[in-house]
Amino acid sequence: MFFCQNLEHEISSIIGFCLYPDCQEPKSQFCVNCLINPQKHLNCRNDCKPFDKIDILLDLIIYKLDQMLEQADWKFQQFKLEYEKTIKIILKEQQKFQEIAKNLQVQKFKDFLDNIGKVKFWNTNIKSTQFDKEIINLWLKQGIELINQKEYQSALVKFEKVLQEDANNHLAKFYQCIIKQKQGVTLMQQNNNYKSFQLLKELQLEYPNFQEQALITLQEKLRIKSNNIATLILEVYSMTKLDNSNIILKKDMDQKIMISCDTILGLDRNNCYALWMKIISLIEQQELQQAILSVEQGLMLNSNNSHLNYLKGFALYKLNYFKNAMVFLDIAISLDRNHVNAYYNKGLCLQNLKQYEQAIICYDQTISIDTNYINAYYNKGNCLDNLKQYELAIICYDQTISIDINYINAYYNKGSCLDNLKQYELAIICYDQTITIDPNYINAYNNKGSCLYNLKQYEEAIICYNKAISIDPNYVNAYYNKGLCLYNLKQNEQAIICYDKVISIDHNYVNAFYKKGNCLDNLKQYELAIICYDKTISIDPNQVQAYNNKGNCLDNLKQYQEAIICYDKAISIDPNQVQAYNNKGNCLYSLKQYEQAIICYDKTISIDSNYINAYYNKGLCLQNLKQYEQAIIFYDKAISIDPNYVNAYYNKANCLLLQNQIIQATQNYQIALSLNHPFSHKIQQKIIKLRNTSLL
Repeated sequence: MFFCQNLEHEISSIIGFCLYPDCQEPKSQFCVNCLINPQKHLNCRNDCKPFDKIDILLDLIIYKLDQMLEQADWKFQQFKLEYEKTIKIILKEQQKFQEIAKNLQVQKFKDFLDNIGKVKFWNTNIKSTQFDKEIINLWLKQGIELINQKEYQSALVKFEKVLQEDANNHLAKFYQCIIKQKQGVTLMQQNNNYKSFQLLKELQLEYPNFQEQALITLQEKLRIKSNNIATLILEVYSMTKLDNSNIILKKDMDQKIMISCDTILGLDRNNCYALWMKIISLIEQQELQQAILSVEQGLMLNSNNSHLNYLKGFALYKLNYFKNAMVFLDIAISLDRNHVNAYYNKGLCLQNLKQYEQAIICYDQTISIDTNYINAYYNKGNCLDNLKQYELAIICYDQTISIDINYINAYYNKGSCLDNLKQYELAIICYDQTITIDPNYINAYNNKGSCLYNLKQYEEAIICYNKAISIDPNYVNAYYNKGLCLYNLKQNEQAIICYDKVISIDHNYVNAFYKKGNCLDNLKQYELAIICYDKTISIDPNQVQAYNNKGNCLDNLKQYQEAIICYDKAISIDPNQVQAYNNKGNCLYSLKQYEQAIICYDKTISIDSNYINAYYNKGLCLQNLKQYEQAIIFYDKAISIDPNYVNAYYNKANCLLLQNQIIQATQNYQIALSLNHPFSHKIQQKIIKLRNTSLL
């Protein structure tokens, strides 16, 4: 310990030295009490330097000597002899001041006192107005040189010194991030180097074009030569920030980045940033296997690096090896519990494996780390959509939109959820918003059309389908859906044109054949309709409605036995196919096989107790079997379901008449007449005849 020489407080430890050349005090060293005394160092307070300031001063002295060294080097050809002489002097002085600085750091103050005259000389020559700027440049240059010497921890100390004096120094911040990335690979105790990438991202957001100014500082002000680690790293970073929307230019830039990264790795095989950027470029160029090999090179140096494990998992995800990818993503998470991208990409893997509940857990973890991680909200919504939890999915899509009001797929998918919830008007609003952002978003037009179709606004729906077709003349679903609208508008011929277009684009579009068959059925072109139903069945042998409708066409062609075969096939596929039982019963009725027909109608009623035609048709069978009282029971059942079922009143009246219940028969004929039965004239004649009969 070195104590103050002032007799009044000689036991106090000194805290610095006065560097003023004409100081009147007998001793240059001073303690706290010396400074408290207003009579001490009266005219040279500013030159009373504490140890940390002296340390900075010595750094600057060394730096100034280094500048002199450079100046002498530039004049080498003209002043060779002077150069050699100057070099010797400067080197000797520099060596001396390095020794002074070293001794001061270990508190060997006698050496400092022996040379204090030289320190005072330099203190006078260094102008205070240049001090801050020059010392910052000195530390920057020293830090960069230490990077190139792979002395990263020492370099970090220099950059932290810069940031203490200039908190916004972009170059120091940049290299601070790079060194921390480097430490993430080389230091076994540091596995969270991903955070330094986040710091770099924040720096870029705060100062979008800092790299351009940083390159100028590096090359012109600091005169750092190219083709070294520090310069190449900054050049690589600058290349990654260039806007290369052109695919060819982007590929060329990625190649340049990889060459520079290989150069850096040749100088320092452990350089995390170069390894990272090389891997990213390989992934962007879809050279995924090569990217994995590069990751594995890094993992050989440190298998416990979270981000390298993440990158391997990400590359495997891109190759669709989802289960293998999760192995490495889990390792990344185990090493860094806040590795947000690892959670997110694990979620993507699980989503692709249709493990939606587990994927949601990963997306929730992502969001807990970064509440603005927009894709996590979006993909969580997609998972909930797949789980048919549409209300919850909508909440996620709304959160996505709150972060980015132009996130187009969030509007579209929200519309799909509302569509599934049958909230068609609200869904249309979402599809309109989608179209506002992208007027060529073809699926939005198609889905908007489907909502309008469900609202029975067929003409408006057709406008949407036509717009989709104008964007893509081969958009098969738009033609098909347009056909549905035309069918509902009873424009069967126009609908057939749409279905034919669908079939020309996709020869196996099963529903197009089926719907075309329905149109031909409506046009009473039964033979052609049967051809369409047969085509439907050839594509999908289990299309139950195709068998049923083919049976209807055969029924209309009076080919009852063939129709029954179709209905039986429909029933074999779906034993609860109520229409097939009823229609089979109709064929058996036409074949006068009334008992067999009744069995079919009873089966129909057992499946659907409100199937009105089955009651009516069973009544017809019983009527033909002369079981009039039983027939009336089934006509009454039909009437109870539909009080306006005109044929039920008419045939009930016929049964009553056959039982000589004239009054009741007349009443039912009158009801049938009031309901505009197609045989109104015939009924009127019957009523008149019955009245005359009753008068007799």
